[in-house]
Amino acid sequence: MIGLAARNFCFGKTLINFLEFRLERKVSECEYKKYIEMHPVEMLSIAYGYFNVAVLYETLILSFNAEKTFPVGLLSAFLALDIYYKQNKTPATLALRPPEHVVLIYIGSPRWWALVHQFSFYPFSLLSICAVVVDRYKVYNVQLNDVWVISNGTAILKCLINPRFVNEYIKVTKWTQDSKPITDHDRVSAMNNGELHVRNVQDSDTSLVYRCVTRNILTQDSKTSPPASIHVHDPPVIFNTPNIETADTGLIIQVGKTAELPCVATGNPLPNYKWAKGSKTIVSDKKKFEQKGGNLAIHNLTVTDSGDYKCRAFNKKGSTTVSIQLTVTSPLSATLYPADQIVDAGRVATFNCSVQGSPINEITWYHNGEPLTNSSRKHIIVDNWLQLPAVNRNDQGMYQCIVGNDVDMSQATGELRLGAAHPAFLETFVSDIVQPGSNVTFKCAVSGNPPPTIRWTLDDELIYSSDITTIKTYATEQADVVSTLHITNIQVQTGGEYRCIGSNVVGKVTHMARANVYGVPYVRVLQNITATAKQPLIMKCYVSGYPIGSITWFKDFLVSLSGYSDVGVYLYLFVIGNNNEIGVNITSESEL
Repeated sequence: MIGLAARNFCFGKTLINFLEFRLERKVSECEYKKYIEMHPVEMLSIAYGYFNVAVLYETLILSFNAEKTFPVGLLSAFLALDIYYKQNKTPATLALRPPEHVVLIYIGSPRWWALVHQFSFYPFSLLSICAVVVDRYKVYNVQLNDVWVISNGTAILKCLINPRFVNEYIKVTKWTQDSKPITDHDRVSAMNNGELHVRNVQDSDTSLVYRCVTRNILTQDSKTSPPASIHVHDPPVIFNTPNIETADTGLIIQVGKTAELPCVATGNPLPNYKWAKGSKTIVSDKKKFEQKGGNLAIHNLTVTDSGDYKCRAFNKKGSTTVSIQLTVTSPLSATLYPADQIVDAGRVATFNCSVQGSPINEITWYHNGEPLTNSSRKHIIVDNWLQLPAVNRNDQGMYQCIVGNDVDMSQATGELRLGAAHPAFLETFVSDIVQPGSNVTFKCAVSGNPPPTIRWTLDDELIYSSDITTIKTYATEQADVVSTLHITNIQVQTGGEYRCIGSNVVGKVTHMARANVYGVPYVRVLQNITATAKQPLIMKCYVSGYPIGSITWFKDFLVSLSGYSDVGVYLYLFVIGNNNEIGVNITSESEL
């Protein structure tokens, strides 16, 4: 795991001025899985920003460029750097591969967690970033082959990248025709996948020379392909059914832009094309929908344009169909309601994650950085709702909903604080048998909101600090209350039932345990009691000394009492008159 400390947090244009990362154990798994070892590093070049790094005693000290806020997959970056450095003994240039997300710095305090989250950070557990050693992806070849096509057909020029593993870092930025940049028009379309479609090919096209221009997104270097040409040949003598050559089955395009869905088929005679979405046939109107040969261009995309589109290529010999899934994305934005709430213990707490944007592939919930699932009975997750059926002290903290799709992510954060809570014991004490003159300490800890007060009693009489009893009470960082009772030189007379009582406006809890002191039996003086005639009355005999063999109750000096239900520590009297005296006789085991 990673221990983190941070200093000089400045927000706005400056994301973080200074961070200190302390690496304690194996940290990450990207393309490699190793420990980061100590060694000096001079400069890292990360896509969209630069920062200096020095490694001292297993501590990475980073000084960020104050004018830029940029996404950094730090742990993966350092891991890849470490591997490269150990192999080549020289500093490496690193870049992040998309998607790029920002890192969350969790300092250990829920308050800091909340502050940091307000500035759109994300937990380490959500990072889908890998860092790559740029040198592995510097060298590649671009190839463009000649194509042969029937007159009036569609030529597909493909910009091929070798080796293939470099493909995701190479983008086709433009096409040229006789060294002049090509722009889309009725006959030509530069597709998102790097292909160039030239429709309605004529003999005059054979004299033109085409090239594709690529850019390495890690190094920003450009590379141009060798030239290629289009050749026109006669149609075959035999008629055949259409065969669709385009391979795209899914497109992801942002709202407001234009999507061109590819559909190019060969066949003799040349096929015609029809498009449909669901059961509805699409008619080209040149405004919203525009058919370009077999391709379908959809302008000014909205979220409702998402869906499954079918292209049907047909001629007199037959037909064939291909499906393309179009996903129109709009920026995701999440809001957690309520953002802050105070809920009494035992009550229901509910968070609603309201999301704008599309598509919403998943919504994940976190509590203090730990993922929440429906496997726990303590909370219920239904779509964008999180419910805590019975809030307790462990439910306090920061809650986060994170929404995402393949191209975007957003998060919202809220805080749950505990309202009124009934006192509850976190720690108690047990009965003990001690020798006279010993020192005895009892301790109890109580939670609750408002923080409870703690009182101590001996045989139901309040205890105060004195020469022989010392009471110390304090509150923890979690607002729990801890109290200790220390008894110096305990005697038989100070033995008995010790109680810890925690109370607040909501209620109280009581815990009792005995201090049994070796010695002759001792009974605390019974106090006069006023009671109502013919009503139940409970009297208790407070006894100390150890061991106690038996307790016998008597009334008016007679052992045999009528009208009581039990003999022992408790006496239950159902009828009591005036001027009656009640006493107790205690016998130790040695006297039996």
